[in-house]
Parts: sequence; C-alpha cells; structure tokens
Amino acid sequence: MLIALCFLLSCGGDDPLDIKPEDDIKPEQPEKPSEPEEPEDPENPEKPEIQTKRIKTMTVFSEDYFVESNLSYDEKNRISQIKSHIVTDGTHDVIENFSYQNDLILYEIEYNGKTNKNELFLNEQGLVEKIVYPWNPWEDNLFFKYENNYLVEQIEGDAGEKFYYKYIDGNLAYWMSGYVFHITYTKNENKLGISPMLLTFDYRTLWIYTPEDLEDSENFYLYDEFFCFYEGLFGKPSKNLEQSVTGGGESISFEYKFDKDDYPIEITSKYFDDGEYIPDDEESFTVNIEYWED
Repeated sequence: MLIALCFLLSCGGDDPLDIKPEDDIKPEQPEKPSEPEEPEDPENPEKPEIQTKRIKTMTVFSEDYFVESNLSYDEKNRISQIKSHIVTDGTHDVIENFSYQNDLILYEIEYNGKTNKNELFLNEQGLVEKIVYPWNPWEDNLFFKYENNYLVEQIEGDAGEKFYYKYIDGNLAYWMSGYVFHITYTKNENKLGISPMLLTFDYRTLWIYTPEDLEDSENFYLYDEFFCFYEGLFGKPSKNLEQSVTGGGESISFEYKFDKDDYPIEITSKYFDDGEYIPDDEESFTVNIEYWED
C-alpha cells in the first residue's frame, strides 16, 4: 500500500491543474523552552491574549511500532534537539540537532556513531527555500516557492518535477502527487500549527531525506517533516485540524482529544481501504502529546 510521496502546499492563485476537490531505554529529559513573549490583554494584563504551548514529548504507536520523541528548545523557543527512541523489529536511538545561522539551518542526524548533515536554506521570511544533502551529492536538492507565506510549489532536483497544492478559506483543500488527495477538516482550530498527515507514510505532504545509515522504516519514524512543519519552517498551516484525507481509493481519518486549552493531547489515525477500516495497518496509530507547562 505504501507509495512514496513528496509534498507541496499551495494557497490561492492560478491553479496549475483544473482540478475540483469533490520497557525499554528512554531518552534523556529535554531542556525546557523559554517562555514566549506574548501580547497582553489590556483588560486583564495577567492573561496573555494568545496562548502558545510547545511540545515536550510525543509518542506514536501502533501494533507494530512505538516511537517516543523528546524535544528541547533554544533561548528563542526554536526546536534545538529531538531525541527519538524507536522500537520496531529492534530498538534505535537517534538524536537530531538544529543549528540556526541567519539564512541557514544545519540539521544534524546522529545515529549508530555517525553524524550526517542536511542544509536547510531560508528565504527572507525564514521559510525553507532549498534543502541540500551534503552526505549524498547524488541526492536531488529540493526547492520551495511561497505566496503569502503559504508553500505553493515544490520542485525536486534538476528534472524539475513539480507538486501543487490548493488552499481554500485557509485550509489545504487538495494536493496532487500522482493521485489527487482531498482533505476535510474539523471545526477545531489548529492552535498547535500541525499537520497529522505528516505522521503517515502515504499521505505525508512533505519529505525530507535522511542518511542511508537508517533503514527506510527507521527514517520514516523520525517524523522530521512533522516537527519542521510544526516549527513553521514550511509556511503557514491550515487553520483547522485535519479530519480526513482521501486519494486513490484509500483514506485515513483523524480523531482528537484536547486539554482544557483546546490543544490536542491525543490523535487517533484510522486507515480505510475501499471503505473498510484496517486497524493493523501502519497508517492506523495513536499519538499522545505532552506539553511544556509550569
């Protein structure tokens, strides 16, 4: 069922296609992020007008795998490190480090005694416009274009293969990569700025290549695309939380549980093949999220 996909978002503008949407080792505890500066409510200065929470720990598990990711943040509240403990056929511990250097982010992956780097080049708005893989000169670079801070086009390598995405009313309505994928949404605000599709394999809308030291399955379980998107490096997210994604006769749906501040603390993904729920598919999983809080 797995179909490797690359991603691209889009928002408005002329559509390039006339498509109508119809118990084992645990990682060390991460560093707590600094408190973000938030605007005050003039009538109640002790309560910020906007609440911002940051993920401390995220676990993803199904019948066949378990992944725990612990996040640390720098003094500007940006992700600085992710420690992942992956249990599949075996166990794997991976450390990802993010170093911010003006218009460049060095993304290092430490695994099995080796360190490899990806280079994420940023535009003036601080969004990724190019990814370079120094560890593999034969790997195609990825290029990204934005409009109004929405990612509208992705170009892969010299071949110039392009992927297009369409936003309607602030939500990604559909995107195309071989198949056309249609997305529906809940009424819940996407306060965390996430895309649960990026936790799946067939429906992820973004793909960051990682070194071959990790086998394909362990690459997938790093969820680096999910965390980079959550960090805001690939443009604005949909304003509502995703409810379902359909394409090629298959679909997934997402169900949520929330904390008192309406941030998701549990996400359940269910995979359907021709309308039949397949609970033991790797696209059927549960996510638990813990936040940094006083």
